[in-house]
Parts: sequence; structure tokens; C-alpha cells
Amino acid sequence: MLRAVCRNGDHIAYAELGTGSDPAIVFIHDWGTYRSYLAAQQSRWAVGRRTISVDLRGHGASSAPLRGCGVSDFAEDVLFLCETIGLERVLLVGHGLGGAVALEAAAWRPDLVAGVAMIDGFVWLRPDAGARIAVAGSVACENAALRRMEPLLFHKDDDPAIRRLVARSVQRTSSYARRASLAHLAGYDAAGSALRADMPVTYIATENVPTDLFTLTTLCRRLDVVRLAGVGHFAPVLQPERVNAALTGFVTGAVPVTAKSIRGRSSALASCP
Repeated sequence: MLRAVCRNGDHIAYAELGTGSDPAIVFIHDWGTYRSYLAAQQSRWAVGRRTISVDLRGHGASSAPLRGCGVSDFAEDVLFLCETIGLERVLLVGHGLGGAVALEAAAWRPDLVAGVAMIDGFVWLRPDAGARIAVAGSVACENAALRRMEPLLFHKDDDPAIRRLVARSVQRTSSYARRASLAHLAGYDAAGSALRADMPVTYIATENVPTDLFTLTTLCRRLDVVRLAGVGHFAPVLQPERVNAALTGFVTGAVPVTAKSIRGRSSALASCP
């Protein structure tokens, strides 16, 4: 069931599945998408556990205010949601932009956040010049945004339908939210959040991972990297069973300490409407 909380006159929409003891799992979607992109992950982990999937402001069913669409604004919304619905301990799972939001929220509230998992999180650090240039170009010419960002989003073997799905989702997103969040990302540096995030952090990296993982490993003291070969940025939709497998150690608390690679067959795209 879709629900909402009100913050400063704006509605933050979320869907809740499952019941169980803490920590609950909060799923945070990517730029230009919405909560259903992580539906397969939420359904998998809602068995015996409380799960929440949120629509960031300007996305999905949430309000679209003409203000505050930076990583810190989204992080504040997520923390407000957690507190308002009575979550005392959470695991944050973020995809793309949602990964940066999750890491920022965790850095601010280590008392609330027990762990962070990022699926191709846009946690760009100082050396990530290529990613910044791509996003900056997208801000300057929004109509060409997806084309400029394709190297960060799509793998050559991805189902072509995913490109059409993403394009439709982006068009449904508030134009202000699209532009403002991209502009913020172009200058955002996640190094401070990475340094302060003193909890287990898992980074699930696809073939076109947008983050300098070597630098991230020097900043996050408790980082685990899981590599998904042969799939692009939208792995949660294209190959949900592999992403769920990659999340298993993180969710159960048995996170390994060495990087590894998970391979498997592609599943249908039907998990995301």
C-alpha cells in the first residue's frame, strides 16, 4: 500500500512491505526513476522483515517542490521518514543517486543506520572527473542527458527495453528535480560522508561502475565490494536475482571482507512496471 508522510508541507511517498524486528530495510531509488525500480529487492527481503521503499522528492508519487533537490535534501527526507514512521534501526539500500543519499544519511545518523548497500552508487570522489563531466554536460543540455550519461547507465548486452523504460521514467520526473539533482551531483564530493560512515558498507558494482572504488576503499573502513559482470547500471531490474544474491551477506550481517564477482543468467524485465 502506498503511504506518505508530510514534511514542510510536502508529501514523501513510500510503500511498506513485511513485518519483523529491526533493522528494517529502506530502499532508495536512482535519479529519474522511482521506488518500483527496486521492487524485486523489496519483495525478496520483505519476508520476515519490515521494508520501506521511498519516492524521493520530485520523483514518483512524492511532492515536487521547486527547491532542495541535492543529495543532502534527499538524505534529510529519508531520515525524516524513518523517524516519523518509528524506525529505530535501519539498513539503507540505494541505487545510483540513492547510493549517495544512503551514504550521506548514514554519515549523519550512525545511531540510526546500521549499514549501507550501494548498487552502482553515485558516490563520486575527487578523482571521478569523467563522471562529473558527463553529468555537467547533461545539466547544460537536458534533452541530451541520457545520451551523455549512457556510458554510466547502460551495458552493451542490456535488454534494449531498459533504455525505453528509463526514458519514460525520466520524463515522468519533475523537470526541476531532474535538473537540480544533476547540477548538485556534478559538484558533489562524497569523501566526507565516506570517511564518517563507520558501519558496514557494501558496494555492488556493475560493468559501468561510476565510482572510483580504489579511493572509496581508502575512505570507508568497513567496505565490501561485490562485482556483477556482464550487466549495466540497471541490474536491479535487469537481473534482480543477482542483485538479491549480492545483498544477502549485507542483509544477514555475514558480509565477507574480500571483493568477489557474482555471475548468473539474466532474468525478465517484468519486475519493474
